Amino acid sequence: MFDKNMANVSLLAAVIIYSQQAHSDDQLDLFSLTLEELTNVQVVTAVTGYEYSLNDAPASVTVIEAQEWEARGDTSLTQALTGVEGLQMTISSDSQWLPIIRGLGGTFSQQIKLLYDGIPLNNIHIGTVPALDIPLFNIKRIEIIRSPGSAVYGADAFGGIINLVPEDEVTGSNKAFAQAGTFDTYQASLTGSTSHDDVDFMYSITASWHGDNDSDRMLQSDIQTVFDGLFGTQASNAPGRFDMFQKKVALSAALTHKNTRVSAYNLEGEHAIGAGVAEALDPGTTPRQRHSLFNIKHTFWHSDKGDSQLQFWYQNTASFFPFNVFPAGAKLPIGADGNLDFVNPTTITEFTDGYIGHPGHRSYLSHLNYVQNHKLSNNHNLRWQIGIEKHKHHPTEKKNFGPGILDGSETVVDGTLYDVSNTEFAYLPRKERHFKYFSVQDRWQLDQNLVLHLGGRIDNYSDFGTTVNPRVGVIWDVDDFSFRLFSGSAFRAPTFYDQFAINNPVNIGNPELSPEKIVTNEFNIKFNGKQNWRASLTLYNYKARDLIEYVQDPSVSNFVAQNVGEIDGYGGELSIRWRYSDLIDIKANLSKSISKDANNQYRPNYAEDLASVFANYKLSDQLNFNIGAFYTGSQRRTALDTRAPLESSAWLKSNMSYRFLTLPLRINVTIENLTDEKYYTPSRQIPEDFPASGRQFLLSMQYVF
Repeated sequence: MFDKNMANVSLLAAVIIYSQQAHSDDQLDLFSLTLEELTNVQVVTAVTGYEYSLNDAPASVTVIEAQEWEARGDTSLTQALTGVEGLQMTISSDSQWLPIIRGLGGTFSQQIKLLYDGIPLNNIHIGTVPALDIPLFNIKRIEIIRSPGSAVYGADAFGGIINLVPEDEVTGSNKAFAQAGTFDTYQASLTGSTSHDDVDFMYSITASWHGDNDSDRMLQSDIQTVFDGLFGTQASNAPGRFDMFQKKVALSAALTHKNTRVSAYNLEGEHAIGAGVAEALDPGTTPRQRHSLFNIKHTFWHSDKGDSQLQFWYQNTASFFPFNVFPAGAKLPIGADGNLDFVNPTTITEFTDGYIGHPGHRSYLSHLNYVQNHKLSNNHNLRWQIGIEKHKHHPTEKKNFGPGILDGSETVVDGTLYDVSNTEFAYLPRKERHFKYFSVQDRWQLDQNLVLHLGGRIDNYSDFGTTVNPRVGVIWDVDDFSFRLFSGSAFRAPTFYDQFAINNPVNIGNPELSPEKIVTNEFNIKFNGKQNWRASLTLYNYKARDLIEYVQDPSVSNFVAQNVGEIDGYGGELSIRWRYSDLIDIKANLSKSISKDANNQYRPNYAEDLASVFANYKLSDQLNFNIGAFYTGSQRRTALDTRAPLESSAWLKSNMSYRFLTLPLRINVTIENLTDEKYYTPSRQIPEDFPASGRQFLLSMQYVF
């Protein structure tokens, strides 16, 4: 298969080469800049809503430029985020990649806000980030804020923010990219920009296919294996593959005319479901998802005294999940409400075609805001913003279990599905909410070396009221050192699922919930004195209260959402960048994060220790070699899980790129998991946990015309 893939990519490259006139590749080479120049290149928008240099950003920020992840051979968001200090990429049972920042993320990463050009991509009904791994071909940098951001972005910027900043400069050129590799992996992309008179246009289209036919990524048992032992059945699909199949298409376009910019983004596709939504292998399921954004921004005035903008954006998401929650032939305990019930079952029911649920949704978000930036003096900048946002959620569902379908007396149920959408028997009713907000960000240059940042935001929600979230930061530069002290609060709004989930065999919502709250304090020291190296140390602590947890309620035999969770966390992050010479660049970081719950127990299922090292060796103007080493520490289990902690793991990734001198063509050879290490991410039910992918070879080509 790999030989065939290589032939396909080579043929595509040949067609491009001989059908286009060659032009030079004018990309900025970050590895040829000094560290001081590099710092001046990197800017941050997600912290305050407008651009800051990295040295002046009032938060703990990591910026990854496109040229860096291209040098590593990364093409997707999960790849680029791997190795960021304080950030762990883990995976759920249904194969969704979930970021955890400083031990915070939530069950579905609903405590991390993912932004595309400042617009949220999280689903409103449950809060999760997109399951489809986002391609990066139209992105110029990624900003990771490892601290609360509700002072600017409101709800859900709780544990951190990941902001994808798209290209906004017209180069007049186009890039064609093609990739193929083992595990049945293919990818192709075309991006470009052009200008005509005073109109600028940018576009990007990416198509990806990842078959993930890794024969070593197997699960020997699942939760249905346990049920088979209890009820004398043989329904489990284990042994079976932990499937991470994905196919997707991403489209983006932006049009700028004078003071008005209109942009659109669409990501849609299908993906496998890993170990199954209940950790019972479900090889036939391919959920479908779509995330669509439309954005229009008009600048009324812009001068050296500031600017004024009006912005409207619209988000539409849709999903369809054809779950076989448990496989054909499963026997399960069913209660009087027709749902799975291990506490008060009324019968043992055989599901001849499986325990089947097909939930879905369509969600609509509309947002309008007005913002002004004022340069009140050479030392004083003020930004204020006012806005309103409205959410609508329309669920759909078909299933062969639950209220209105079963009454708990059936002993055999087939695969006939009943549409309960827009009825009292659906998993969620239709719901709407809206909120208004006002935010202000103030920057004072108190003297040449001392800067004060003040900010805050007030949100008023139609369903749970008002929340206020301030932030303060001080930056003091002394010779080669920069000292930073930040403190801020944030909140996570309860999702529609948290509030209104019904007819669920496990979890029930609670409309009386209040928002989750967190206060974070940070102290940072940066050393910038040496021409060829930089160092940064951050120490932090946080207190999270009123966390939404699902608590057993014997009266309904379910877990009901309650504001009972508490987390106290603290830790540190050390990062070093060393420019050994014009040819060798090394980045390294080490993170420690410890968090405990209200009972002073260490929290499970995340790594307290993380480390990574990236080394880039520019052998010549044509040849570049990059290698990354990653370490994830051991992970604790829950109190009721008697297994030993998940062992620590370490693995390598390498990329070799060759750039032709006479053609604007670059070839990459990437090896994921270079030494074919066997490592895992934690599972709550499956004894051997979720295996990571083995060694993978990828060949890619990029041509500029």
